Amino acid sequence: MKNIIILIGFMTLSYISNAQSGVYMLTEVWKQNYSTSVMIYDSVYVTNPSGITVGYSIPLFTANVPEHNNQLNIIINGITSQGYKMVTREWENGTTSSSSSSSTFYKTIFFAQP
Repeated sequence: MKNIIILIGFMTLSYISNAQSGVYMLTEVWKQNYSTSVMIYDSVYVTNPSGITVGYSIPLFTANVPEHNNQLNIIINGITSQGYKMVTREWENGTTSSSSSSSTFYKTIFFAQP
């Protein structure tokens, strides 16, 4: 477990240091309410190499999978059309709020120039 924490810390520092050299970061955030089993929202945040973040609200993937994927692909195509390629999309985690019986999940995808 200790090695995993060290590895995650190293990867985070590596990604932060690469941000100045042209890395896009796309983070998808969704929240689920466990008491009703309803997805509350699905948002995408894109941070460009300059550090500017733009937020998008897209359809919930549990409510409309084709439209969710269509909107997400439009955002990803906007990044890749500038010559960026996906380098990793393995970073997923979640936080649970015991007071509201809900969880928030994050998925981050990194894009870099070849």
